Amino acid sequence: MIKPFWEDDEVLDTLAQRRWVVIDDAFDERFIEAMEQAVPWQGAASDLFHRAAIGRQAEQQVIREIRSDFIHWLDRGDTEAVIQYFWQQVDAMMEAFRRAFFLPINYYEGHVAVYPPGAFYKKHLDQFEKTSYRQITLILYLNKDWQEQDGGALRVYEADGSHTEVLPLAGRAVLMQSAEVWHEVLPARRTRKSLTGWFSCLPMEERFLGG
Repeated sequence: MIKPFWEDDEVLDTLAQRRWVVIDDAFDERFIEAMEQAVPWQGAASDLFHRAAIGRQAEQQVIREIRSDFIHWLDRGDTEAVIQYFWQQVDAMMEAFRRAFFLPINYYEGHVAVYPPGAFYKKHLDQFEKTSYRQITLILYLNKDWQEQDGGALRVYEADGSHTEVLPLAGRAVLMQSAEVWHEVLPARRTRKSLTGWFSCLPMEERFLGG
């Protein structure tokens, strides 16, 4: 269901040199359909989802002027077959990134994100200000039949000050260097769905706190 794009030298080279890369047709419709059945996507109307916050642990705050999506954190203990399958793919990616970039990556955290119509996430880095744990960001887009007029593009800021807009098309994946790539999510005009997560180098005590 998910293609092993993390084994593609061109993908890894682009991630290293440009700091981010888009992979189209990274996974198929079977994965999207299985995720839709495993997770209730109603966002605000679902007991599983809560308003996304910014900041880390005790410093977290819900600031709707900065981000207005809803999230549900993934759990390795979830017995849904597609969730277990996804964790297996995450572990394979983690091993590939360790080898390719000589990073002591030892942890992945991720969530399902739902952007209702009008929702956005202002320009930001995925690395927290006071830590350097997050190394690589992974995003998988689950939006069937998405059109340019639906909005919700990922705007990625290049090192030279220019920017590129990436539509959240079904089957599309994005990898980014978490501490280097500034980006934002532009307002969506229909419900926008994704899997977003981070490969991190966590000290043992942080891994314990993070579960």
